[in-house]
Amino acid sequence: MILIDANQLMISNMFSIYGKQINEVDTQHVRFAYTRGLAYFYKKFHQTYGDLALCYDSRDSWRRDIFYWYKASRRRDQKKSSINWASIYDIFTDVREEIAQEINVRSYQVTSCEADDIIAYLCNKATEKTVIVSSDKDFQQLNGLNWIEQYSPAHKKFLECENPEAFLQEHILRGDSSDGVPNIYSDDDAIVNEDKKQTIMNKKRYNAAVKMIETGNMTSIESGYHRNQMLIDLSKIPSRPKNLIHAQYVLIENINQKQSENFEREFIEYLKKHSLYKVIEDMKTPPTLSFEN
Repeated sequence: MILIDANQLMISNMFSIYGKQINEVDTQHVRFAYTRGLAYFYKKFHQTYGDLALCYDSRDSWRRDIFYWYKASRRRDQKKSSINWASIYDIFTDVREEIAQEINVRSYQVTSCEADDIIAYLCNKATEKTVIVSSDKDFQQLNGLNWIEQYSPAHKKFLECENPEAFLQEHILRGDSSDGVPNIYSDDDAIVNEDKKQTIMNKKRYNAAVKMIETGNMTSIESGYHRNQMLIDLSKIPSRPKNLIHAQYVLIENINQKQSENFEREFIEYLKKHSLYKVIEDMKTPPTLSFEN
């Protein structure tokens, strides 16, 4: 299976192709940027990994329900940005629905779930070689699962993680500033509150935290550790979102059992319908690194 981090693919391709003109894009521009990425990675990986599964972010996330500051800086910056993100996401939603209706391809969009959640679920279901197409470092924690590899379009290479457990522990301890998750010693709003700063995670504090975990004496860091573990550890997805993903998985697998027989024909028909002839050319030629971001 080829698991596509769809929102990331769309956004990175939009910036790569249109750059500063991104505010001038319309539906056809979004179609081109997204389908060109799908065509590229399908051609690149189909022979080794099989069919595509398109994994989309929901506009809401269960993580924000348990942690108000989750991705708060990103939301704030998008509101201040000169880029009309709401319009771009609305167009992408329309394109996503078009593709789901017109092409026989696995397409996952689950209420309150991010693509990360869906990809983690599908990786745990995998019984054959599977590649995650995403530059998100969070997926390195899945490297220890059988069959799973990760290809980063940003780095133009497969990402390897020798010790996924150690990676995950460090990620939890240090937090993830890009998602608004502070390190375990810091207040919940330390990243987004301009009047606060994170407690510096120096070597001494880091080693102390590791020792507390090893000895089971985590009282002083328990709150911050539990907060970060819930937000970062993809094995800790709560039962409700996990059940929603499972319900869609069962439905999709029952419908799309013969996907590989029809996908290429339906995809090319979709491209012809929307005059995406450059993408059709891409489907007929070997993939080249020059496309990747």
